[in-house]
Amino acid sequence: GKNVDANLVLGGEPSRESFAVSLLKSRPRLTFVSSGSFRLNDTLFDDVRDWVVVDKRAVDTLTNYSTLVDEFKRRNIRYVQVITSSYHLRRARLLGQIVLGSRGISSSYLASDLYSTQPSASQESTLKCTRDVLRALVWVACEVDGRFLSSTLQILKSVDFTNL
Repeated sequence: GKNVDANLVLGGEPSRESFAVSLLKSRPRLTFVSSGSFRLNDTLFDDVRDWVVVDKRAVDTLTNYSTLVDEFKRRNIRYVQVITSSYHLRRARLLGQIVLGSRGISSSYLASDLYSTQPSASQESTLKCTRDVLRALVWVACEVDGRFLSSTLQILKSVDFTNL
């Protein structure tokens, strides 16, 4: 396959980050950790700190991508390997292909619990996927930051349209 230029770890579960670190030890490459629970000074990163960039801006899966895609472009990163949990892969792949693809960046997807003996949680709902795909398409179309969209959706959720 193509040469991977960087890893992107979608924060949210410590197991994703520890998986990425074990991967880094055998195959060092630039790795972005988007809004994970670890700080860069965490001892977890001791041997691989030089390879890791921690970015705290993302608030959800869409912003995992939208906050970093221009940074990838600036660094001339053309191929990103995305690391997340197996139950999250479908939505992560859909959003990654839209947002990264909008900048001509290719991507592949790796489950951090690939070798886990635990039965994986079932996939996320189609509704959740569809909602996020629509948000991603709006982001691409309008170039608005996903965080703006996220707060707009929160506002809309709280609006009572029944009395219109």
